[in-house]
Amino acid sequence: MAGLDIPLAEGCGLDGGSGDSVAFLVSFKEDFPAPGIAAIELATADITGTADYLRRLQVAFAALPDGRLMVPAHEANGTILFFAPG
Repeated sequence: MAGLDIPLAEGCGLDGGSGDSVAFLVSFKEDFPAPGIAAIELATADITGTADYLRRLQVAFAALPDGRLMVPAHEANGTILFFAPG
């Protein structure tokens, strides 16, 4: 995903691929505490309302080409959040 620059929590990396790819590879340093939840996807009935809510609260997020929203880990207590229409 060209131009997607999302800072992550220390010890995490994210590779968004290229083009319209929305498959993410999340990598961690060897000392990343485990067990832990790296990412979670939540369904929302109103994706536009969710985006508006995140903007009002000044939460950084990225709108992905497939319609999902992604909140980086540093904005969500160390877990990447995906919001999907549904």
